[in-house]
Amino acid sequence: MDHVPPKEFFLPNQRTNLVTAPLCIECHEKLSENDNRMRSWLSCALYANEAGKWIARNRTRKSLDADDRMRREMAGNISPVKVVGLPRGAGTIKEEQWRVRAFIIRLTKAFLYKYAPAYDYFPDFFTIRQRTYHEEKAYLSTLQKHDGGNNVFEAWGGLMTDNHTGGIWAFRFYEAGLFICVHGKDVKYRQPIAPDSVPDGSLPKSLEPR
Repeated sequence: MDHVPPKEFFLPNQRTNLVTAPLCIECHEKLSENDNRMRSWLSCALYANEAGKWIARNRTRKSLDADDRMRREMAGNISPVKVVGLPRGAGTIKEEQWRVRAFIIRLTKAFLYKYAPAYDYFPDFFTIRQRTYHEEKAYLSTLQKHDGGNNVFEAWGGLMTDNHTGGIWAFRFYEAGLFICVHGKDVKYRQPIAPDSVPDGSLPKSLEPR
């Protein structure tokens, strides 16, 4: 069984009652690097909570020290920004679209497996948007909020109430990064992304762009 989000996103004493979903060993091996990248990226958010800061200090730093390629790639994606209250400013770190997309779709499918087990998501198209909590706070209040998360992530959403041919989900990490996933069988939910932007063998077939 696969923990979603992975256990490494959580503090050592907060790894109980996590969401799980079936995942083959081959798929798990392909996703481990992406999990590490996403954890490193999300934990470094400027306004991450204490759990995120702990992960950044104790997990992300070690990952970057051990992986020269990841360190160089993440450093190359940093852009300086000015932040009120921070005289030295800060930096924004961009992550590759295919990585973010694959990670959020995997989360969405795991929540569908747990909360809507009869729903067939295999034919679905998925659209992912990164938003801020303040932009979407009112909208999130209209969605069902799911238990768990242990200060690491929050989850809202479910199937569309009109015909159950799709769904809307939202995931927030370390009280900072927020992602909204809308999916359905209509082609209007297809999010354009170049298939050749994904390195060969990086993702299981079920998470490759289509």
